[in-house]
Amino acid sequence: MEANLAEIQETIVDNRGRSCPTSATGTALIATNCIKDDERFPIFENVRYVSEETMRTWFRGHPEPNDIIFVCKGSPGRAALAPDPVNFAIAQDMVALRPRKDIVDPRYLYYLLSTPQTRDSISDLHVGTLIPHFKKHDFAQLKLRLHKDRAAQQAIAEVLGALDDKIAANRALVATTLDLGSAICERAAQTGRSAQVADVAEFHNRKRIPLSARERSERLGSVPYWGANGQLGWVDEAIFDDNYVLIGEDGSVVTEQGTPVIHNLWGPAWVNNHAHVLSGKGISTDLLYFVLRRAHVADAVTGAVQPKLSMGKLKAVQIRLPDDSALPKVDARATSLLQQTRALEAESATLASLRDTLLPALMDGTIRVKDAIATAEEVL
Repeated sequence: MEANLAEIQETIVDNRGRSCPTSATGTALIATNCIKDDERFPIFENVRYVSEETMRTWFRGHPEPNDIIFVCKGSPGRAALAPDPVNFAIAQDMVALRPRKDIVDPRYLYYLLSTPQTRDSISDLHVGTLIPHFKKHDFAQLKLRLHKDRAAQQAIAEVLGALDDKIAANRALVATTLDLGSAICERAAQTGRSAQVADVAEFHNRKRIPLSARERSERLGSVPYWGANGQLGWVDEAIFDDNYVLIGEDGSVVTEQGTPVIHNLWGPAWVNNHAHVLSGKGISTDLLYFVLRRAHVADAVTGAVQPKLSMGKLKAVQIRLPDDSALPKVDARATSLLQQTRALEAESATLASLRDTLLPALMDGTIRVKDAIATAEEVL
């Protein structure tokens, strides 16, 4: 069946049009940066807060569980599901869609909005060159093709949701494993010694890469590329030469120059010139990663308008290391824990690729639900 996005909504929670008063504490007020293409639920990233009184009196409405948080400005069409319970409020630049459950399963609609075909349709509708935006009347203009059978909708959502559930479980386990590694290293360093990053790290930075070369290669490439804030892209293999940083399979620690975000990456992969790339010197690169996670790297960032972490400042950051007698054991433990996280992340990448393949095929009927279930069971 065909329907437009507006007519299948029970209500649209729309708090746009006014600036929301914020406070130091209270309920999180999420913004569009909290809605990510690779996250099913909103994340808390640079959030502000609203007081209990503001929650009660200022808003026209609040999201409910299984509402769809829909971005209207900046990246129109980016969507996420509201969790149960909902622990945030929404204001500018997004709305909460509450579907008519007699017509469409909310989880199914979330996935339908995520298909390349729907995202292209949204792109064709929104206006604005500098800051694209999706206006209120556009909801009635966005045509969608839905499975009429609610049972079929739910089955599709369950297949795709099972893959996302496993990815989320892997992500949580990775976070726990990394925190464990940091805690082990910190405890071992309490009776250890002080040092500077320069004492235990080799730097592998390269000069600036021409923008034209980056754009051309990112469009056509097939080699992993880690860009700003650790976002994965792809570059053409021909771009590699002595000017570019190629991460080997033994891994490297990458620290963004603008913000102290610490990544542990393994290759082969290219890293852009806006990052510092380090490997261990006298200690493993894996242990170096955990040491940097606990170091006060943020204190070395300079500049308010354009924050920068210079190589000199990073080299001078003070760190603590286990003493020489404990170092081999802690080093081996760090490597073991990061090997576990790499296996989990590799599995999640496989699951995400399968989900992205099944999504449009299930929506357009190219693949049947039972065949998709069989395929998913092979990797779950």
